[in-house]
Amino acid sequence: MIYLNLSVNNLEESIDFYSKKIGLFSGSYDRLICETGAKLIIDLLEVGSEDHFRVFGSDSHMMSSITIFYEDDIKIDLLGRLKDNGI
Repeated sequence: MIYLNLSVNNLEESIDFYSKKIGLFSGSYDRLICETGAKLIIDLLEVGSEDHFRVFGSDSHMMSSITIFYEDDIKIDLLGRLKDNGI
């Protein structure tokens, strides 16, 4: 299982982006679960929250550059999904 913490400015917009625009995740509140079969969970931590400060050590948005490799036979085509959804 892969857990990913993301710093977000707006929790509601982030949930909408991952669940509706990308369409690969479902979940509630601040935890999104990948629906492609890969065991990937994204925890969204909103700037200014205690959890955000605990994880990132900052009250400011933290930009990320992340590459995830998951078993050779499982590919999550995020770029293709973004293009298909006009992003």
